[in-house]
Amino acid sequence: MNACLARLILGATTAALAMCGPAAAQEGKIMKIVVITAAGGAGDFMARYVAERLGTKTGRTVVVENRPGAGGNIASALVARSANDGTTVLLTSNNHTVNPQIFSKAGYDAFKDFTPVTQLTRGPVVLAVGPGSQARTLREFVDASKLNAANGSYATYGIGGAAHLVGEMLSRASGAGLQHVAYRGAAPALTDTIAGQVPAVIVSLAAASAYIKSGQLRPLAVSSAARWPGATFIPTIAESGWKDAVYDIWIGIVAPAGTPADVVSQLNKDISEIVKTPEARETFARQGMEPVGSSAAEFDAYLRKEAATMEQIIKANKITAD
Repeated sequence: MNACLARLILGATTAALAMCGPAAAQEGKIMKIVVITAAGGAGDFMARYVAERLGTKTGRTVVVENRPGAGGNIASALVARSANDGTTVLLTSNNHTVNPQIFSKAGYDAFKDFTPVTQLTRGPVVLAVGPGSQARTLREFVDASKLNAANGSYATYGIGGAAHLVGEMLSRASGAGLQHVAYRGAAPALTDTIAGQVPAVIVSLAAASAYIKSGQLRPLAVSSAARWPGATFIPTIAESGWKDAVYDIWIGIVAPAGTPADVVSQLNKDISEIVKTPEARETFARQGMEPVGSSAAEFDAYLRKEAATMEQIIKANKITAD
């Protein structure tokens, strides 16, 4: 092969690669979905559901890596410093925008270090009381707490989570002065509420549903704007009288900042199609969630609005995780 021909071949190859762009360059590489929680929770379930179907859809190997700890900061900081080529993404939740506001050293910036891909799901938290509680409605619970602060203690799965923030919003809206008791996870919070160690618990509807069905917990209200499908017997906090305490748990996927737009667009397309199927809707409903599958721009706007709203709640209630 003469030098001229070699240069022509090399030039054609280079041009072809340029036309293919970053989205094609990542094909064949193992993709990793890093999850902020341990195996077994709703986030882990969502990650594995998406990973399996994304692998089938794209022909790539997609793995799930659980990196729990520090309220999601460990996983978030790790992904923030990962290659921004679409091979590593973060499956996160409400704490994504909250943690940088309540930790002095969260290890990441929710907007400078990440680019949104898509919101996967949304769902409410539920405030429920144990079998020994006299409260039959949310208003009765609030009124009892005004008479005796001990009656208004509520357990959650940690500081700064959606459940904690709903509790603070309800406390402020009702003037009840509810007392937050932070646990290391939903399971011990539920256990102590059922045992009567704490009057109430606020957790995801999915986490509480089995205990509600068995009668071990009495649900008083959910945090969604309207009654939740599949649990329409539970009133909302808003219809109980406090419209300023509406808030959903969300689960979504973000990528490291600087991830090429065409890579984000392809990820969004593939993942959104997965979560919008009838199978996904039915599967997620059993988790107390409903699919969203938003565009990257919609998810970005959602995150920014939520961050601004939560900033007001955090400052008003002096919430800190340090």
